[in-house]
Amino acid sequence: MKKHLLFGDVHGEYSAKDVLNIIHAFSQDWQPDRVWAMGDIGNFDWASKYNDRHEFTAREEYAFIDELFESLGVTDFYFGNHEERLERDDIPSDYRELFKIGEHVNLKNVNTYPYSIECIPKIGRVSVTHGFNWNKHVACTASEDFGRVIVWHAHRYQVYTHWKTGMKQAAYSIPCCCRLVMPFEKKLRPRGHSHGFCILYEHSDGIVDVRPIPIIGDSVVIEGRVYKRKS
Repeated sequence: MKKHLLFGDVHGEYSAKDVLNIIHAFSQDWQPDRVWAMGDIGNFDWASKYNDRHEFTAREEYAFIDELFESLGVTDFYFGNHEERLERDDIPSDYRELFKIGEHVNLKNVNTYPYSIECIPKIGRVSVTHGFNWNKHVACTASEDFGRVIVWHAHRYQVYTHWKTGMKQAAYSIPCCCRLVMPFEKKLRPRGHSHGFCILYEHSDGIVDVRPIPIIGDSVVIEGRVYKRKS
């Protein structure tokens, strides 16, 4: 049986360090076989406003990602819509090197996946993707093509069901690891952020036990151990 740890929506400078500390502490105890960074690890605001003033911000963000990947032992990196900001075709030659994430983050031993609906890797019988602007209908019907689907991007924990699966769990939306709040989210989450990550147990026959880990309050119990938020 293989163990997988998945997290996403860190958003660089907006990261929730106390949440990342819980993930790190749990990973040290649990010792996963693979660690998946599921997109929007950086925010990359500078990528849409490139100029000399943003070079330091860019290198600082890359350094944060590089350190995070090394500390967690990331094995797989699925690009999100924010990483897609680096895939521009109108970059002046003076700045092209700055937009190559592989030149600044050590991805030598990391499997990378592009941000595309045509690239959805599978862990056993479960599909994983950063996610797009999926609503409940799209998330549920996606299960018809991809089986059970685990997505990020929405920054909240939710389980979707579909009548064709006998109302069984069809898709999971996993919480974020950041403090970035979108304008439309203020009404949805007035009392705080939806934080968390996900762990999977992959059995040899392809069956996968999916366990979303929402972090609510100052601590969370995972696999019988208590992990507290520490900044």
